[in-house]
Amino acid sequence: MMPTPSGAQESKTAPASSSEPKPVQTITPIFSQLIGFSLPTGFNPVDFEQTQGDNYIRESVLRGETVDRWTQMITVTGLKANPGMANEPPIELAKFIAGGFHRACPDTFAVTPFGEAKVDGYAGYVAVVRCGSVTDGPSSAHSETAIVFAIKGTTDFYSVQWAERGPVATGDLASEKNKWLDRLNQLTPVRICPIVPGEKAPYPSCQQSH
Repeated sequence: MMPTPSGAQESKTAPASSSEPKPVQTITPIFSQLIGFSLPTGFNPVDFEQTQGDNYIRESVLRGETVDRWTQMITVTGLKANPGMANEPPIELAKFIAGGFHRACPDTFAVTPFGEAKVDGYAGYVAVVRCGSVTDGPSSAHSETAIVFAIKGTTDFYSVQWAERGPVATGDLASEKNKWLDRLNQLTPVRICPIVPGEKAPYPSCQQSH
């Protein structure tokens, strides 16, 4: 289902049959549910994947790049909710992710909220966050901008993010709204589905059928 903003586990990609490169639908079991999205053309299926305690992360970068040196990265995360988080909305996960950007670049941090969204009946929240200037490891100063789609599942929380690094940025982040909405649309259909006992990849119960 396409989200509409108002303001180490087994993964599987299922390529569309065509002579032209097209996005591939990626479905992954993350804690209590299956999370699916469209991996845009040019990205590796999986460059890094890890489950550590209550946290899951999966990263994909452009072909020819690495998770240490990249210009674009798509990240999927999962957070296993504890009982105290049962009533938390997805905006809280978006705020947590934005907080990481803010701590990295308090002087150049910017955020543009796109608002609430729905995916397969589950509540979501979309925002774009930016470090206008940040230094990361061996890299020189650069900007880092990401669209963040946070989702509250049946019990756990998930996010799909598309980040881009570029020259140091001083412009108005709000002026790039259409660019980042287009990035979000390229990730659709985003799916969140129940895990069917005994079902294996490519998880036909969660394949887009409408």
